[in-house]
Amino acid sequence: MKMKNILSTLLVAVSIWSFAMFANPVTDTEKEPEYLTEASFDKAINTGVVVVEFVASFAEPFAEWEKIKDGQYYRVDIEKAPELKKKYKVRTVPTIIVFSNGSKELTYKANIMFELEVTAEEIHEDIEDLFSDKF
Repeated sequence: MKMKNILSTLLVAVSIWSFAMFANPVTDTEKEPEYLTEASFDKAINTGVVVVEFVASFAEPFAEWEKIKDGQYYRVDIEKAPELKKKYKVRTVPTIIVFSNGSKELTYKANIMFELEVTAEEIHEDIEDLFSDKF
């Protein structure tokens, strides 16, 4: 009888684990972007195409960041990096700035409701257009 209880408990545990894995699978694309600091910012933006989202604790970050296929994607918390906020004139969050080898190329700013009125696909297309125009 004890073995039957152990097997039943084990079966329930495996069932719960299986449900949890399939109900909420974790993939590499679900990782949060790395946060840049004032100290790490310049080095990061000088490495090809870099998309930087400026965020704050009081506003939702851009939800579609993982759909942007071009370049590296980072975030900057403006509350922890006030000099970067000032330097790039970030007035609303989220604000997304696209850099190419350290040069600021594109900017997307949130509206008064702290919402970006752009999709990841539009950002991706703008990046492609930007670089197709340079050749």
